[in-house]
Amino acid sequence: MSDHLIYESLEQKRFDPFTKKTHWVVNEAITDEVMLKRMLHRPEDQHPQIKKKLLEYRAFKQLIDQEYSQQLIRINAEQDAPTIFKNLTQAVEYSF
Repeated sequence: MSDHLIYESLEQKRFDPFTKKTHWVVNEAITDEVMLKRMLHRPEDQHPQIKKKLLEYRAFKQLIDQEYSQQLIRINAEQDAPTIFKNLTQAVEYSF
Protein backbone atom coordinates (compact mmCIF):
# COMPACT_ATOMS: atom_id res chain seq x y z
CA MET A 1 0.00 0.00 0.00
CA SER A 2 1.34 3.43 -0.83
CA ASP A 3 2.38 5.83 1.93
CA HIS A 4 -0.24 8.28 0.69
CA LEU A 5 -3.07 5.78 1.23
CA ILE A 6 -1.68 4.76 4.62
CA TYR A 7 -1.67 8.37 5.81
CA GLU A 8 -5.07 9.04 4.26
CA SER A 9 -6.61 6.07 6.00
CA LEU A 10 -4.98 6.30 9.41
CA GLU A 11 -5.26 10.05 9.83
CA GLN A 12 -9.02 9.77 9.37
CA LYS A 13 -9.37 7.25 12.19
CA ARG A 14 -11.29 8.34 15.30
CA PHE A 15 -12.05 6.52 18.53
CA ASP A 16 -15.35 6.74 20.38
CA PRO A 17 -14.60 6.26 24.10
CA PHE A 18 -18.28 5.70 24.86
CA THR A 19 -18.82 2.75 22.50
CA LYS A 20 -15.12 1.71 22.42
CA LYS A 21 -15.32 1.56 18.63
CA THR A 22 -13.01 2.93 15.97
CA HIS A 23 -14.48 4.86 13.06
CA TRP A 24 -13.04 6.13 9.78
CA VAL A 25 -14.62 9.52 9.19
CA VAL A 26 -14.00 9.37 5.44
CA ASN A 27 -15.83 6.07 4.96
CA GLU A 28 -18.63 6.52 7.47
CA ALA A 29 -21.35 9.10 7.24
CA ILE A 30 -21.56 10.01 10.93
CA THR A 31 -24.19 12.66 11.45
CA ASP A 32 -24.71 12.35 15.21
CA GLU A 33 -23.24 15.63 16.55
CA VAL A 34 -22.91 14.27 20.10
CA MET A 35 -20.95 11.30 18.85
CA LEU A 36 -18.75 13.48 16.63
CA LYS A 37 -17.87 15.75 19.56
CA ARG A 38 -16.80 12.90 21.85
CA MET A 39 -14.69 11.10 19.25
CA LEU A 40 -10.95 11.26 19.86
CA HIS A 41 -8.16 11.69 17.35
CA ARG A 42 -5.58 9.68 19.26
CA PRO A 43 -1.87 10.61 18.98
CA GLU A 44 -1.02 7.30 17.27
CA ASP A 45 -3.45 8.25 14.48
CA GLN A 46 -1.83 11.61 13.80
CA HIS A 47 0.74 12.36 11.10
CA PRO A 48 3.96 12.56 13.21
CA GLN A 49 3.35 9.21 14.91
CA ILE A 50 2.22 7.52 11.69
CA LYS A 51 5.38 8.79 9.98
CA LYS A 52 7.56 7.42 12.79
CA LYS A 53 5.88 4.00 12.67
CA LEU A 54 6.01 3.91 8.88
CA LEU A 55 9.77 4.61 8.91
CA GLU A 56 10.26 1.83 11.50
CA TYR A 57 8.16 -0.51 9.37
CA ARG A 58 10.12 0.30 6.20
CA ALA A 59 13.45 -0.40 7.96
CA PHE A 60 12.12 -3.70 9.36
CA LYS A 61 10.64 -4.63 5.97
CA GLN A 62 13.99 -4.08 4.29
CA LEU A 63 15.64 -6.54 6.70
CA ILE A 64 12.88 -9.10 6.18
CA ASP A 65 13.10 -8.69 2.40
CA GLN A 66 16.83 -9.39 2.50
CA GLU A 67 16.54 -12.43 4.75
CA TYR A 68 13.37 -14.06 3.40
CA SER A 69 13.06 -12.77 -0.17
CA GLN A 70 12.56 -16.29 -1.55
CA GLN A 71 9.64 -17.05 0.80
CA LEU A 72 7.76 -13.74 0.61
CA ILE A 73 4.54 -13.34 -1.31
CA ARG A 74 3.34 -9.81 -2.00
CA ILE A 75 -0.30 -8.82 -2.17
CA ASN A 76 -1.47 -5.45 -3.48
CA ALA A 77 -3.45 -3.90 -0.62
CA GLU A 78 -4.78 -1.09 -2.81
CA GLN A 79 -7.36 -3.36 -4.40
CA ASP A 80 -10.91 -3.86 -3.22
CA ALA A 81 -11.42 -6.09 -0.17
CA PRO A 82 -12.79 -9.16 -2.03
CA THR A 83 -9.80 -9.16 -4.40
CA ILE A 84 -7.34 -8.81 -1.51
CA PHE A 85 -9.03 -11.71 0.28
CA LYS A 86 -8.96 -13.84 -2.88
CA ASN A 87 -5.25 -13.12 -3.42
CA LEU A 88 -4.48 -13.86 0.22
CA THR A 89 -6.29 -17.21 0.17
CA GLN A 90 -4.58 -18.15 -3.09
CA ALA A 91 -1.19 -17.27 -1.57
CA VAL A 92 -1.89 -19.42 1.49
CA GLU A 93 -3.12 -22.33 -0.61
CA TYR A 94 -0.13 -22.01 -2.96
CA SER A 95 2.33 -22.11 -0.07
CA PHE A 96 1.11 -25.55 1.06
